[in-house]
Amino acid sequence: MKRLIIGVTAILLIIGCSTKLIMIERDVNGAVRYTEAEDYSIKIVSPDKKTTVVGIPSRLLTPNFVGEIFKGLIGWQSIIPAVIPVPPLPTPTPVPTPVPGPPPTPYPAPEPTPIPTPSPTPSVGSTVFTQTGNVITQDMNTLPGSMRQAGFSGRDNALFYAITNIYRRGPGPELSVKEGDSELARLNQQRAEIYKWYDAEVVKVKGTLMTYPNLTVVAITNDGFDRLGCRLGPAIVDRLKEFGGRVQLGNVLPEP
Repeated sequence: MKRLIIGVTAILLIIGCSTKLIMIERDVNGAVRYTEAEDYSIKIVSPDKKTTVVGIPSRLLTPNFVGEIFKGLIGWQSIIPAVIPVPPLPTPTPVPTPVPGPPPTPYPAPEPTPIPTPSPTPSVGSTVFTQTGNVITQDMNTLPGSMRQAGFSGRDNALFYAITNIYRRGPGPELSVKEGDSELARLNQQRAEIYKWYDAEVVKVKGTLMTYPNLTVVAITNDGFDRLGCRLGPAIVDRLKEFGGRVQLGNVLPEP
């Protein structure tokens, strides 16, 4: 009876585990001993020493094969286990490696940030009017020199008198010329040329104001005795009246 218990236990453990066998032995006094075997096989011998059972790994056993083992133990017949080959596992289908595609295009597509173009420095472009920052003005200090450069000669007082009266009243009315004043007499003969020249300079100021809305005009600066800014200034303001408050008269002395 001791050998039979050992054999059954060994076979059952072989079925449940393919790498270890636990041997259970009970002696005549009822004591139990457990023995662990690392081997894949174990030999069990029947009481008459004629029947032998060999244990094999559980993955090779089938229900029919296990039944034959128990049948051999009960009938004390010799058992020659036939190992049924296990079909090979199917070869796993290779999973294709995903190829990263181009990143998705955001919608709507971002527009490039425009690079600001530096604005040109505003310039009045006149040889008569001067510009300081955003202010254009007729500097009375430079007016006689501008007239001489344009071809109109004479002393300062004669030039001031000629330009202020001609541009205020137009080129038609003659200048009041004292006898013997050759310089003023010559300027009186050049009224049309003087008016045309100076008005062209004012038109340059007008074009600059249209191009650069941040610019303003102070018609007269540095007025003084006998410079007659009180006559020239209002004529400039009237010529640029379309720009409204962007054009100011400036500080002028009262009419003499």
